[in-house]
Amino acid sequence: MSTTLWIFLAVALVALAAFVSYMRRLFRESREAEKRIDHSKIRKWEDEDD
Repeated sequence: MSTTLWIFLAVALVALAAFVSYMRRLFRESREAEKRIDHSKIRKWEDEDD
C-alpha cells in the first residue's frame, strides 16, 4: 500500500476513536443529568386534540 493510504487510514482511525470517546462521555453525562431531574415537578403532557 502507498504511504498516502496509510496516512489516510491512520487519520480516519484517530477520528473514529475521538468520535467514540466523545459519544461515550456525552452518553455518561446525559445519564447523570437524567438522574438529577425531579420528575415530580414535570407536568403531564397533554395532547393538543383534547
